[in-house]
Amino acid sequence: NIRKHEKTENKDKWRGSQIKVTIGGEFSKFKRYTVNYLREMAVITPYARFEMHYVAEDQSKSFHILHARRSECMPPPPSKAKVHPAALDNSVLDNLLSKTVQKTLFGFLKGELDAVTADFARRMVDEFGPEFSYEMPCSAITTSHIRKMVDKISQFEFEPPSGAVLSPAGEYNLHLGVMKEMRPDMIATSTPDITVVDGHAVIVEAAVSLGGRRQKEGVQVHRFANRIPMLFQPGNDVSVKTAMGRVNWKQYRIDKNQHKIGVFVSVCSTKIPYGGPNKEYIGDENEELQKTVRSAIMQCCAQLKSRLSRAEALRNQKERRKNLHKYIPHVARSLFTLIENVAKDSPAEESKNDAELLKMLALYKEKKLTEELLQHKLKTFVEEADMEQAMAGQQGDDSNVPREDVFLPLLARSRQFCRDLHTNVAVIKLFQET
Repeated sequence: NIRKHEKTENKDKWRGSQIKVTIGGEFSKFKRYTVNYLREMAVITPYARFEMHYVAEDQSKSFHILHARRSECMPPPPSKAKVHPAALDNSVLDNLLSKTVQKTLFGFLKGELDAVTADFARRMVDEFGPEFSYEMPCSAITTSHIRKMVDKISQFEFEPPSGAVLSPAGEYNLHLGVMKEMRPDMIATSTPDITVVDGHAVIVEAAVSLGGRRQKEGVQVHRFANRIPMLFQPGNDVSVKTAMGRVNWKQYRIDKNQHKIGVFVSVCSTKIPYGGPNKEYIGDENEELQKTVRSAIMQCCAQLKSRLSRAEALRNQKERRKNLHKYIPHVARSLFTLIENVAKDSPAEESKNDAELLKMLALYKEKKLTEELLQHKLKTFVEEADMEQAMAGQQGDDSNVPREDVFLPLLARSRQFCRDLHTNVAVIKLFQET
Protein backbone atom coordinates (compact mmCIF):
# COMPACT_ATOMS: atom_id res chain seq x y z
CA ASN A 1 0.00 0.00 0.00
CA ILE A 2 1.19 3.51 -0.79
CA ARG A 3 1.31 5.47 2.47
CA LYS A 4 2.50 8.75 0.99
CA HIS A 5 2.76 10.10 -2.55
CA GLU A 6 3.99 13.61 -3.27
CA LYS A 7 5.72 15.68 -5.94
CA THR A 8 8.53 18.13 -5.23
CA GLU A 9 10.23 20.80 -7.32
CA ASN A 10 13.30 19.56 -9.21
CA LYS A 11 15.63 22.46 -8.48
CA ASP A 12 18.83 20.61 -9.42
CA LYS A 13 17.39 19.35 -12.75
CA TRP A 14 18.12 15.80 -11.62
CA ARG A 15 17.18 12.98 -14.01
CA GLY A 16 16.82 9.26 -13.40
CA SER A 17 14.98 6.85 -11.14
CA GLN A 18 15.27 6.79 -7.38
CA ILE A 19 13.65 4.20 -5.16
CA LYS A 20 13.44 4.44 -1.38
CA VAL A 21 12.32 1.38 0.57
CA THR A 22 11.97 0.84 4.30
CA ILE A 23 12.62 -2.75 5.32
CA GLY A 24 12.42 -4.18 8.81
CA GLY A 25 14.84 -6.90 9.84
CA GLU A 26 18.09 -7.83 11.56
CA PHE A 27 20.55 -5.95 9.36
CA SER A 28 23.66 -7.22 11.14
CA LYS A 29 22.74 -10.75 10.05
CA PHE A 30 21.95 -9.96 6.42
CA LYS A 31 24.37 -7.08 5.81
CA ARG A 32 26.79 -9.18 3.77
CA TYR A 33 24.04 -10.32 1.41
CA THR A 34 22.97 -6.73 0.76
CA VAL A 35 26.54 -5.57 0.16
CA ASN A 36 27.32 -8.55 -2.06
CA TYR A 37 24.14 -8.05 -4.08
CA LEU A 38 25.01 -4.42 -4.82
CA ARG A 39 28.54 -5.42 -5.81
CA GLU A 40 27.27 -8.15 -8.14
CA MET A 41 24.83 -5.68 -9.69
CA ALA A 42 27.73 -3.29 -10.28
CA VAL A 43 29.59 -6.10 -12.07
CA ILE A 44 26.81 -7.05 -14.47
CA THR A 45 25.53 -3.47 -15.01
CA PRO A 46 28.56 -1.15 -15.08
CA TYR A 47 26.45 1.44 -16.90
CA ALA A 48 24.49 2.05 -13.65
CA ARG A 49 25.47 3.84 -10.45
CA PHE A 50 24.70 2.19 -7.12
CA GLU A 51 24.92 4.02 -3.82
CA MET A 52 23.90 2.93 -0.32
CA HIS A 53 23.88 4.85 2.94
CA TYR A 54 23.40 2.97 6.18
CA VAL A 55 22.84 5.06 9.29
CA ALA A 56 22.97 3.13 12.55
CA GLU A 57 22.20 4.25 16.06
CA ASP A 58 25.86 3.64 16.80
CA GLN A 59 27.61 5.99 14.36
CA SER A 60 30.69 3.76 14.27
CA LYS A 61 28.59 1.11 12.50
CA SER A 62 27.26 3.45 9.82
CA PHE A 63 28.75 3.10 6.33
CA HIS A 64 28.45 4.38 2.80
CA ILE A 65 28.89 2.31 -0.39
CA LEU A 66 29.27 3.77 -3.88
CA HIS A 67 29.68 1.81 -7.12
CA ALA A 68 30.38 4.43 -9.78
CA ARG A 69 29.22 4.20 -13.36
CA ARG A 70 31.91 3.00 -15.74
CA SER A 71 30.22 2.32 -19.08
CA GLU A 72 28.07 4.43 -21.38
CA CYS A 73 27.02 1.40 -23.45
CA MET A 74 23.63 0.14 -22.31
CA PRO A 75 22.27 -3.07 -23.82
CA PRO A 76 19.11 -2.65 -25.90
CA PRO A 77 15.87 -3.38 -24.03
CA PRO A 78 14.37 -6.83 -24.62
CA SER A 79 11.46 -7.11 -27.02
CA LYS A 80 8.38 -9.26 -26.81
CA ALA A 81 8.99 -12.77 -28.07
CA LYS A 82 6.56 -15.21 -29.58
CA VAL A 83 6.32 -18.68 -28.09
CA HIS A 84 8.34 -21.23 -30.02
CA PRO A 85 6.39 -24.39 -30.93
CA ALA A 86 9.03 -26.56 -29.24
CA ALA A 87 8.16 -24.90 -25.92
CA LEU A 88 4.45 -25.74 -26.12
CA ASP A 89 2.63 -28.06 -23.76
CA ASN A 90 -1.07 -28.45 -23.03
CA SER A 91 -1.27 -25.68 -20.44
CA VAL A 92 0.83 -23.18 -22.44
CA LEU A 93 -1.19 -23.75 -25.62
CA ASP A 94 -4.48 -23.49 -23.72
CA ASN A 95 -3.33 -20.20 -22.17
CA LEU A 96 -2.29 -18.80 -25.56
CA LEU A 97 -5.61 -19.73 -27.15
CA SER A 98 -7.56 -18.08 -24.34
CA LYS A 99 -5.68 -14.77 -24.72
CA THR A 100 -5.14 -14.56 -28.48
CA VAL A 101 -6.72 -11.82 -30.59
CA GLN A 102 -6.66 -14.09 -33.63
CA LYS A 103 -10.03 -15.46 -34.71
CA THR A 104 -9.04 -18.59 -36.67
CA LEU A 105 -6.67 -21.50 -36.11
CA PHE A 106 -4.61 -20.57 -39.17
CA GLY A 107 -4.23 -16.98 -37.96
CA PHE A 108 -3.27 -18.19 -34.50
CA LEU A 109 -0.52 -20.50 -35.76
CA LYS A 110 0.90 -17.86 -38.11
CA GLY A 111 0.56 -14.87 -35.78
CA GLU A 112 1.19 -16.21 -32.27
CA LEU A 113 3.94 -18.81 -32.75
CA ASP A 114 7.59 -18.22 -33.58
CA ALA A 115 9.24 -19.81 -36.64
CA VAL A 116 5.87 -20.56 -38.27
CA THR A 117 5.29 -19.12 -41.75
CA ALA A 118 1.99 -19.11 -43.63
CA ASP A 119 2.92 -22.19 -45.66
CA PHE A 120 4.07 -24.01 -42.53
CA ALA A 121 0.84 -23.09 -40.74
CA ARG A 122 -1.23 -24.63 -43.56
CA ARG A 123 0.88 -27.77 -43.41
CA MET A 124 0.36 -27.99 -39.64
CA VAL A 125 -3.41 -27.68 -39.95
CA ASP A 126 -3.44 -30.39 -42.60
CA GLU A 127 -1.42 -32.70 -40.33
CA PHE A 128 -3.65 -32.10 -37.31
CA GLY A 129 -6.46 -34.16 -38.81
CA PRO A 130 -9.82 -33.86 -40.60
CA GLU A 131 -11.57 -32.23 -37.63
CA PHE A 132 -9.30 -29.16 -38.00
CA SER A 133 -9.59 -26.50 -40.70
CA TYR A 134 -7.92 -23.20 -41.59
CA GLU A 135 -11.02 -21.20 -40.59
CA MET A 136 -11.68 -23.15 -37.38
CA PRO A 137 -12.50 -20.61 -34.64
CA CYS A 138 -10.02 -20.51 -31.76
CA SER A 139 -12.96 -20.49 -29.35
CA ALA A 140 -14.08 -23.87 -30.71
CA ILE A 141 -10.80 -25.62 -29.84
CA THR A 142 -11.39 -27.99 -26.93
CA THR A 143 -9.07 -29.74 -24.50
CA SER A 144 -9.13 -32.83 -26.72
CA HIS A 145 -8.10 -30.72 -29.70
CA ILE A 146 -5.25 -29.17 -27.70
CA ARG A 147 -3.84 -32.60 -26.79
CA LYS A 148 -3.88 -33.68 -30.45
CA MET A 149 -2.27 -30.42 -31.54
CA VAL A 150 0.56 -30.72 -28.99
CA ASP A 151 1.23 -34.34 -30.01
CA LYS A 152 1.45 -33.40 -33.68
CA ILE A 153 3.53 -30.26 -33.08
CA SER A 154 6.14 -32.31 -31.19
CA GLN A 155 6.71 -34.30 -34.41
CA PHE A 156 7.54 -31.24 -36.54
CA GLU A 157 11.00 -29.77 -37.00
CA PHE A 158 11.17 -26.00 -36.66
CA GLU A 159 13.84 -23.38 -37.11
CA PRO A 160 15.52 -22.68 -33.75
CA PRO A 161 14.30 -19.59 -31.88
CA SER A 162 16.21 -16.38 -32.46
CA GLY A 163 18.07 -14.65 -29.68
CA ALA A 164 17.41 -11.20 -31.16
CA VAL A 165 14.69 -10.51 -28.60
CA LEU A 166 17.07 -11.08 -25.67
CA SER A 167 19.05 -8.37 -23.91
CA PRO A 168 22.32 -9.76 -22.54
CA ALA A 169 24.82 -7.53 -20.78
CA GLY A 170 27.43 -7.95 -23.53
CA GLU A 171 31.08 -8.95 -23.29
CA TYR A 172 32.16 -5.30 -23.22
CA ASN A 173 30.06 -4.48 -20.14
CA LEU A 174 30.91 -7.74 -18.40
CA HIS A 175 34.62 -7.08 -18.94
CA LEU A 176 34.33 -3.52 -17.61
CA GLY A 177 32.25 -4.60 -14.62
CA VAL A 178 34.71 -7.28 -13.52
CA MET A 179 37.68 -4.96 -14.02
CA LYS A 180 36.00 -2.17 -12.04
CA GLU A 181 34.87 -4.21 -9.06
CA MET A 182 37.43 -7.03 -8.80
CA ARG A 183 40.62 -5.44 -10.22
CA PRO A 184 42.00 -8.77 -11.53
CA ASP A 185 45.48 -9.32 -12.94
CA MET A 186 44.08 -11.05 -16.03
CA ILE A 187 40.60 -11.43 -17.49
CA ALA A 188 39.07 -13.13 -20.52
CA THR A 189 35.47 -13.09 -21.78
CA SER A 190 33.48 -15.16 -24.27
CA THR A 191 29.97 -15.66 -25.65
CA PRO A 192 29.30 -19.00 -27.39
CA ASP A 193 26.60 -19.42 -30.02
CA ILE A 194 22.96 -19.24 -29.00
CA THR A 195 21.67 -22.54 -27.66
CA VAL A 196 18.11 -23.79 -27.26
CA VAL A 197 16.76 -25.15 -23.97
CA ASP A 198 13.19 -26.52 -23.99
CA GLY A 199 12.30 -24.40 -27.00
CA HIS A 200 13.71 -21.15 -25.59
CA ALA A 201 16.77 -19.30 -26.87
CA VAL A 202 19.56 -19.05 -24.31
CA ILE A 203 22.64 -16.79 -24.44
CA VAL A 204 25.48 -17.60 -22.05
CA GLU A 205 28.16 -14.98 -21.35
CA ALA A 206 31.21 -15.87 -19.31
CA ALA A 207 34.31 -14.24 -17.88
CA VAL A 208 37.24 -15.81 -16.06
CA SER A 209 39.63 -13.67 -14.04
CA LEU A 210 42.88 -14.38 -12.23
CA GLY A 211 43.89 -12.45 -9.13
CA GLY A 212 42.03 -9.48 -7.76
CA ARG A 213 41.52 -7.61 -4.55
CA ARG A 214 38.33 -9.42 -3.51
CA GLN A 215 39.13 -12.92 -4.74
CA LYS A 216 40.23 -15.74 -2.47
CA GLU A 217 42.41 -18.68 -3.41
CA GLY A 218 40.42 -21.24 -5.32
CA VAL A 219 37.45 -21.00 -7.68
CA GLN A 220 34.76 -18.45 -6.84
CA VAL A 221 31.67 -18.49 -9.10
CA HIS A 222 29.46 -15.44 -9.66
CA ARG A 223 26.05 -16.25 -11.18
CA PHE A 224 23.56 -14.07 -13.03
CA ALA A 225 20.17 -14.79 -14.60
CA ASN A 226 18.88 -12.11 -17.00
CA ARG A 227 21.34 -9.69 -15.38
CA ILE A 228 20.07 -10.45 -11.87
CA PRO A 229 22.62 -11.78 -9.32
CA MET A 230 21.94 -15.12 -7.65
CA LEU A 231 23.42 -15.48 -4.17
CA PHE A 232 21.80 -18.55 -2.67
CA GLN A 233 22.04 -22.35 -3.18
CA PRO A 234 25.21 -22.20 -5.31
CA GLY A 235 25.96 -25.89 -4.93
CA ASN A 236 23.03 -26.92 -7.14
CA ASP A 237 23.72 -24.40 -9.93
CA VAL A 238 24.90 -25.53 -13.36
CA SER A 239 27.62 -22.85 -13.41
CA VAL A 240 29.09 -23.95 -10.07
CA LYS A 241 28.99 -27.65 -10.93
CA THR A 242 30.59 -26.98 -14.31
CA ALA A 243 33.36 -24.74 -12.96
CA MET A 244 34.15 -27.12 -10.10
CA GLY A 245 33.88 -30.49 -11.79
CA ARG A 246 33.75 -30.27 -15.59
CA VAL A 247 36.72 -28.02 -16.39
CA ASN A 248 40.29 -29.34 -16.34
CA TRP A 249 42.04 -26.23 -15.03
CA LYS A 250 45.52 -27.80 -15.18
CA GLN A 251 45.15 -28.06 -18.94
CA TYR A 252 45.18 -24.26 -19.06
CA ARG A 253 48.15 -23.77 -16.67
CA ILE A 254 45.76 -22.73 -13.88
CA ASP A 255 45.91 -24.23 -10.40
CA LYS A 256 42.37 -24.16 -9.01
CA ASN A 257 43.69 -24.55 -5.46
CA GLN A 258 46.46 -21.91 -5.52
CA HIS A 259 45.29 -19.29 -8.03
CA LYS A 260 42.60 -16.72 -7.28
CA ILE A 261 40.05 -17.65 -9.93
CA GLY A 262 36.85 -15.71 -10.54
CA VAL A 263 34.24 -17.31 -12.81
CA PHE A 264 31.38 -15.08 -13.94
CA VAL A 265 28.48 -16.73 -15.81
CA SER A 266 25.48 -14.76 -17.06
CA VAL A 267 22.53 -16.67 -18.54
CA CYS A 268 19.96 -14.73 -20.57
CA SER A 269 16.76 -16.34 -21.87
CA THR A 270 13.03 -15.84 -22.33
CA LYS A 271 12.61 -18.63 -19.78
CA ILE A 272 15.48 -19.26 -17.37
CA PRO A 273 15.59 -22.98 -16.50
CA TYR A 274 15.54 -22.49 -12.74
CA GLY A 275 16.02 -25.55 -10.58
CA GLY A 276 13.48 -24.68 -7.91
CA PRO A 277 10.36 -22.59 -7.21
CA ASN A 278 12.39 -19.93 -5.39
CA LYS A 279 14.47 -19.16 -8.51
CA GLU A 280 17.70 -19.17 -6.51
CA TYR A 281 19.76 -21.32 -8.91
CA ILE A 282 19.76 -22.60 -12.50
CA GLY A 283 19.15 -26.33 -12.85
CA ASP A 284 21.88 -28.73 -13.96
CA GLU A 285 19.65 -31.23 -15.75
CA ASN A 286 19.85 -29.95 -19.35
CA GLU A 287 22.89 -31.30 -21.23
CA GLU A 288 22.83 -28.55 -23.87
CA LEU A 289 23.04 -25.89 -21.18
CA GLN A 290 25.87 -27.80 -19.47
CA LYS A 291 27.82 -27.92 -22.74
CA THR A 292 27.25 -24.23 -23.45
CA VAL A 293 28.35 -23.10 -19.98
CA ARG A 294 31.40 -25.38 -20.15
CA SER A 295 32.28 -24.12 -23.63
CA ALA A 296 32.05 -20.48 -22.50
CA ILE A 297 34.32 -21.08 -19.50
CA MET A 298 36.82 -23.10 -21.54
CA GLN A 299 37.02 -20.39 -24.23
CA CYS A 300 37.99 -17.92 -21.52
CA CYS A 301 40.55 -20.37 -20.11
CA ALA A 302 42.10 -20.85 -23.55
CA GLN A 303 42.66 -17.09 -23.81
CA LEU A 304 44.20 -17.00 -20.35
CA LYS A 305 46.46 -19.95 -21.15
CA SER A 306 47.96 -18.05 -24.06
CA ARG A 307 48.60 -15.01 -21.86
CA LEU A 308 50.02 -17.12 -19.05
CA SER A 309 52.37 -18.85 -21.51
CA ARG A 310 53.60 -15.49 -22.82
CA ALA A 311 54.03 -14.17 -19.28
CA GLU A 312 56.00 -17.26 -18.26
CA ALA A 313 58.19 -16.99 -21.37
CA LEU A 314 58.90 -13.33 -20.59
CA ARG A 315 59.78 -14.20 -16.98
CA ASN A 316 62.13 -16.96 -18.14
CA GLN A 317 63.69 -14.67 -20.71
CA LYS A 318 64.18 -11.94 -18.12
CA GLU A 319 65.71 -14.40 -15.66
CA ARG A 320 68.02 -15.86 -18.33
CA ARG A 321 69.13 -12.40 -19.42
CA LYS A 322 69.74 -11.44 -15.80
CA ASN A 323 71.93 -14.51 -15.25
CA LEU A 324 73.88 -13.93 -18.46
CA HIS A 325 74.46 -10.27 -17.65
CA LYS A 326 75.69 -11.26 -14.20
CA TYR A 327 78.54 -13.33 -15.70
CA ILE A 328 79.44 -10.99 -18.57
CA PRO A 329 82.11 -9.04 -16.56
CA HIS A 330 83.81 -12.29 -15.49
CA VAL A 331 83.74 -13.72 -19.02
CA ALA A 332 85.04 -10.47 -20.51
CA ARG A 333 87.87 -10.36 -17.93
CA SER A 334 88.85 -13.97 -18.66
CA LEU A 335 88.80 -13.38 -22.43
CA PHE A 336 90.88 -10.23 -22.09
CA THR A 337 93.40 -12.05 -19.89
CA LEU A 338 93.62 -14.85 -22.44
CA ILE A 339 94.23 -12.36 -25.26
CA GLU A 340 96.92 -10.65 -23.16
CA ASN A 341 98.72 -13.94 -22.64
CA VAL A 342 98.50 -14.87 -26.34
CA ALA A 343 99.80 -11.42 -27.30
CA LYS A 344 102.82 -11.71 -24.95
CA ASP A 345 103.75 -15.11 -26.34
CA SER A 346 104.16 -15.60 -30.06
CA PRO A 347 101.14 -17.39 -31.60
CA ALA A 348 101.50 -21.05 -32.40
CA GLU A 349 102.51 -22.00 -35.94
CA GLU A 350 99.05 -23.32 -36.82
CA SER A 351 97.42 -20.06 -35.57
CA LYS A 352 99.44 -17.75 -37.81
CA ASN A 353 97.00 -18.36 -40.66
CA ASP A 354 93.97 -17.49 -38.48
CA ALA A 355 93.00 -14.06 -39.82
CA GLU A 356 90.46 -13.38 -37.05
CA LEU A 357 93.00 -14.09 -34.32
CA LEU A 358 95.67 -11.95 -35.97
CA LYS A 359 93.16 -9.11 -36.36
CA MET A 360 92.24 -9.35 -32.69
CA LEU A 361 95.88 -9.29 -31.61
CA ALA A 362 96.50 -6.25 -33.81
CA LEU A 363 93.59 -4.42 -32.19
CA TYR A 364 94.97 -5.30 -28.77
CA LYS A 365 98.43 -3.96 -29.60
CA GLU A 366 96.82 -0.75 -30.91
CA LYS A 367 94.91 -0.56 -27.59
CA LYS A 368 91.59 -0.61 -29.49
CA LEU A 369 90.53 -3.87 -27.84
CA THR A 370 89.72 -3.32 -24.17
CA GLU A 371 87.88 -5.23 -21.47
CA GLU A 372 85.05 -2.66 -21.61
CA LEU A 373 84.67 -3.25 -25.35
CA LEU A 374 84.42 -7.01 -24.81
CA GLN A 375 81.71 -6.44 -22.20
CA HIS A 376 79.79 -4.22 -24.62
CA LYS A 377 80.02 -6.80 -27.41
CA LEU A 378 78.86 -9.61 -25.12
CA LYS A 379 75.90 -7.55 -23.89
CA THR A 380 74.91 -6.73 -27.48
CA PHE A 381 75.11 -10.41 -28.43
CA VAL A 382 72.93 -11.45 -25.45
CA GLU A 383 70.30 -8.81 -26.31
CA GLU A 384 70.15 -9.87 -29.97
CA ALA A 385 69.97 -13.57 -29.08
CA ASP A 386 67.12 -12.90 -26.63
CA MET A 387 65.25 -10.86 -29.21
CA GLU A 388 65.62 -13.59 -31.81
CA GLN A 389 64.41 -16.28 -29.41
CA ALA A 390 61.47 -14.18 -28.24
CA MET A 391 60.32 -13.52 -31.80
CA ALA A 392 60.57 -17.21 -32.64
CA GLY A 393 58.52 -18.10 -29.56
CA GLN A 394 55.78 -15.58 -30.34
CA GLN A 395 55.31 -16.82 -33.90
CA GLY A 396 54.77 -20.45 -32.83
CA ASP A 397 55.04 -23.40 -35.15
CA ASP A 398 54.16 -22.25 -38.66
CA SER A 399 56.16 -24.89 -40.51
CA ASN A 400 53.21 -25.80 -42.75
CA VAL A 401 52.54 -22.24 -43.91
CA PRO A 402 53.64 -21.66 -47.51
CA ARG A 403 56.45 -19.12 -47.86
CA GLU A 404 57.72 -16.92 -50.62
CA ASP A 405 61.19 -15.38 -50.75
CA VAL A 406 61.17 -11.59 -50.53
CA PHE A 407 64.40 -9.57 -50.87
CA LEU A 408 64.63 -5.97 -49.66
CA PRO A 409 67.63 -4.04 -51.06
CA LEU A 410 69.48 -1.36 -49.09
CA LEU A 411 68.64 2.23 -49.92
CA ALA A 412 72.08 3.62 -49.15
CA ARG A 413 75.44 2.30 -50.25
CA SER A 414 77.01 3.52 -47.02
CA ARG A 415 75.38 0.54 -45.25
CA GLN A 416 75.99 -3.17 -45.42
CA PHE A 417 74.37 -6.25 -43.95
CA CYS A 418 76.07 -7.60 -40.85
CA ARG A 419 73.85 -10.18 -39.11
CA ASP A 420 70.69 -12.22 -39.73
CA LEU A 421 67.87 -12.73 -37.24
CA HIS A 422 66.00 -15.92 -38.11
CA THR A 423 62.30 -16.30 -37.23
CA ASN A 424 59.61 -18.72 -38.36
CA VAL A 425 58.12 -16.19 -40.76
CA ALA A 426 61.10 -14.16 -41.99
CA VAL A 427 64.83 -13.55 -41.86
CA ILE A 428 65.56 -10.04 -40.63
CA LYS A 429 68.84 -8.67 -41.92
CA LEU A 430 70.55 -6.13 -39.68
CA PHE A 431 72.80 -3.53 -41.27
CA GLN A 432 75.59 -1.23 -40.12
CA GLU A 433 77.27 1.90 -41.38
CA THR A 434 80.44 1.23 -43.40
